[in-house]
Amino acid sequence: MVDVTDGPAPVQRIRMIAQPIEDPYATTHYSLEEGSEVLCAQTPCVTDLPVGNIILSFPVIGRNETEVELVHVGPETSVYRRTLSVYADKHGGTRTSSILFTTLGGTAVLTGAVLLPIGLAEGINPMTWAGGISLGVGTAVMTLGILMLRHDATTYRPGSSNHFPLAAPAR
Repeated sequence: MVDVTDGPAPVQRIRMIAQPIEDPYATTHYSLEEGSEVLCAQTPCVTDLPVGNIILSFPVIGRNETEVELVHVGPETSVYRRTLSVYADKHGGTRTSSILFTTLGGTAVLTGAVLLPIGLAEGINPMTWAGGISLGVGTAVMTLGILMLRHDATTYRPGSSNHFPLAAPAR
């Protein structure tokens, strides 16, 4: 049995197909090409597969692509349950603002880091105040920009699987 925890999903079986290659020396060479066939149009589904290793292909949520899994089919009846991978492309309107905040905040931090020691060397004076304020405000603005970048970042949650034998009925 094949099941997907994220709801009904199509599952394909991937097979490697040997294709002969033209060779000018009349020797036989082959290349392997990937061929797919629908194993389950919609999960959950029950299949009868031969014992051995098979390659299954599952969709990725949020992308128009699939991921493959090598599954060992044993002699006993089993359940293969998969949680699909999720790709979230969260590019919102804060990307430009966050880059500007980070850049301007970093520039202010550097300016404050230069002005503050100069002002402190001469005692408390306007240069000290300018350096301290620039350093503090720059740190706050740069931190806000970094947090905005992190919030707007693309995320990827890899899928996982669990393969277990189907429990035998109690006697």
